[in-house]
Amino acid sequence: MTELPGESMEHPTWKLLFGRHANEAFTAWKHACYIQEMVEEGKKRFDIPYIMNVSIEVNEYEEPALCYISGGPVARMLDIWKRTATGVTLFGPDIYLPAERDYRKACELYAREDNPLFIPESLNGGIGPAMNMLIAAADYDAVGICCFGAESGIWEGKLLPEAEHTAASMRILSSLAPLLVKYRGTGRVHAVTQAEFSSWQYVKTPDYHITARFLSVDPKPQHYFGSRVNVSAPENADLLTARGRCLIVDCGSGEFYVSGVGVCLSFIRRPEITDGIPYAHLTSALASQLNFLSIEEGHFEGDKWVCEYKRNGDEANYQLYVHPGQVIRVVLNRDINWDE
Repeated sequence: MTELPGESMEHPTWKLLFGRHANEAFTAWKHACYIQEMVEEGKKRFDIPYIMNVSIEVNEYEEPALCYISGGPVARMLDIWKRTATGVTLFGPDIYLPAERDYRKACELYAREDNPLFIPESLNGGIGPAMNMLIAAADYDAVGICCFGAESGIWEGKLLPEAEHTAASMRILSSLAPLLVKYRGTGRVHAVTQAEFSSWQYVKTPDYHITARFLSVDPKPQHYFGSRVNVSAPENADLLTARGRCLIVDCGSGEFYVSGVGVCLSFIRRPEITDGIPYAHLTSALASQLNFLSIEEGHFEGDKWVCEYKRNGDEANYQLYVHPGQVIRVVLNRDINWDE
């Protein structure tokens, strides 16, 4: 940075170090000093983690005091806060951004090695937040996601329609919570979300091709094989209109867990690099429905998987439907011998 008259790096000023961001940097440091004093006093009585909400700067043209409150631990000032308010365990961004592009930007700014992503506030209604929270968990290893004012999504004991989307996604996160903790940071958790104009999404794992089809635009991909729920029945019509989304957890050795809404999945065994006839193998039943060893519906009790139902016959053929409230455990055959 160009030195101003009367300034030098031997005796730097805030202006010299931070340029036009000097006022914000000084304010952030002063606020951080005060917060650190509060935390130190608090720890004398309650030695617990201290988390600080952040009013983030991802807003229009991102100028302090115009687009966001100046002096807080926004991403540009986070290093100052980290070095000064050392007693704060982590800084959690309040992300009220329904657009995936903006939401991802906020996650990228705060998901750091020294600052695990915790989202203390987000919208409690709408399809955008319902999709984005799965992205935060899978792509940014979020350790916690909360909606602000959850009680405002309920009227006379029932969920309001706009809150049903986020509630369904919260159930997805809750149902897979033990695995999200276990496989955090491993790259084994995959988010599938139905983008605008999308009818499917592809997930590639070391051993399998996974294609998720969205029922709202492809309601009958394989004549309903793979579902034990009659999706043709009028009372189940909402199963074919929900915005598709799910989490897929790859536990290795051909074991997967899936929870979601409005999707059905196909698992295809990927050919070996030495395979001389990969096309024939990819189109064979052995690579698809005969590849399944077991398909179970169930839930977790702590870290223990509890099987409630084993799918058989047509329930285990072709695409596998994942309906709201379900967790599916899929075990595939990793010992296929193509030479036999």
